[in-house]
Amino acid sequence: MIRALEYYHQTGQKMSRHNEEERQKESPYEFVYFVLNAPREQLYQRIDRRVDQMMSEGLVEEVKRLKEMGCTKEMVSMQGLGYKEILAYLDGEYALDEAVYTIKRDTRHFAKRQLTWFRRERQVTWIQKEKYDYDEEKILEAMISHLEGKNMLKKKLRGKSKFLRKMNELMEIYSRNQDTAFAYRELLGLEPLIKYEGERAMFDLNRASLLYDMERYREAENVLRRIPSINPTFDAMCESLRFKILDAK
Repeated sequence: MIRALEYYHQTGQKMSRHNEEERQKESPYEFVYFVLNAPREQLYQRIDRRVDQMMSEGLVEEVKRLKEMGCTKEMVSMQGLGYKEILAYLDGEYALDEAVYTIKRDTRHFAKRQLTWFRRERQVTWIQKEKYDYDEEKILEAMISHLEGKNMLKKKLRGKSKFLRKMNELMEIYSRNQDTAFAYRELLGLEPLIKYEGERAMFDLNRASLLYDMERYREAENVLRRIPSINPTFDAMCESLRFKILDAK
């Protein structure tokens, strides 16, 4: 609501009209917009389990420390799902059981709004996870098949890839711990697993990105130069990194 009022104040135009105009625009890029979905009952069960896990892993203690550091409910950072409910519990507004119930309920509502938002998008490709027995390998295969059907992915990328799985796991770890030197060493160790041209391209892009993070710009440039064209989306990622390197030098 605040964003919509701010937009109207600045432009004199309703936010809803702006959003509709944006939805009608055609993207200059060729891409596929995948949304992974599951039956609502199972989705809600997973949300409940996730909240229980958050509680068992110390959510109350985390919020308590933040409160002791001076964080209050007026802060935007404390308005996130989970934080504001536990803070209310610590302030004596309601019992812990009610706080947990509220987190689960509001998270379910948030997930429902997300799905509603995705359904309004024109170019969404829905992947129903139960159709593939919740098997991530089968889901990946389905996504690759879809891309190949649109001639957006070279056939050489097809097949179960131990390299891609290991690389994705590594980059997920890196996103959490931000240990660039560790991630770079581990990535180089995955090189013998590469079998396809597309895997080599992904390896080099991630290698160049990590070199950039370590401020080794010349090496990152050299790696980028040997990456072949794969598809418009991948090529745009390479170009974006190339500009970041130029700006940093």
